[in-house]
Amino acid sequence: MSYFKRIDQVLGYAEYSLSRAASRLRGLMAHPKLFFMHIPKTGGTSVKSAIYNERKAWYDCHVDAGKTRRAIKENTKNTNREKYFRELFKLRQSMAVRRLKANKPVVTGHIPVPGYFLSKFSKYKFFTVVRNPVDRWISDYRFSYEIDGLSTFFGGKNPDHPADGIKLALESECGAPQRNIYANYFSGYGLVNDTSVQEREKSN
Repeated sequence: MSYFKRIDQVLGYAEYSLSRAASRLRGLMAHPKLFFMHIPKTGGTSVKSAIYNERKAWYDCHVDAGKTRRAIKENTKNTNREKYFRELFKLRQSMAVRRLKANKPVVTGHIPVPGYFLSKFSKYKFFTVVRNPVDRWISDYRFSYEIDGLSTFFGGKNPDHPADGIKLALESECGAPQRNIYANYFSGYGLVNDTSVQEREKSN
């Protein structure tokens, strides 16, 4: 097979995949209640923009990543990354619960979804976008380097060149949340192990 024929095949498959994704998203838009779990670096910003353009429901429905990070950093200084991320996602999940209970038409954000969300708020259509996990991690790593945020991958000072930190990022305990991001999001990381919160939400 020639090089150019292979390129044509890849581009054709990409076009077909994008067309199918667009068709499914248009179908979702007809649902009255949507919850979009935005996993970082999966193209979710484009999906959120499409939701906003279609529904015009955004500012009071979106759980802002930057604001929640700043709030948690103030309360988790000198703690390990595990505790930081768990508290961060607990905050986002509690904010999402308030929006879900208020019957907002759309709820979006970097919010892992505990299983009981699906049953308790069954009127909502929950959906997300995934990406090849290796490609997603590389994109996350490169983006973090660009914004001087590689400390979340391994702690300490950033390397002079991003390639110098890859091995450490793949082996460090600090970088586990980024490596395991799909497991964290689909397991409902945050409230998932907090039975007191689950029981309280179930009783409300």
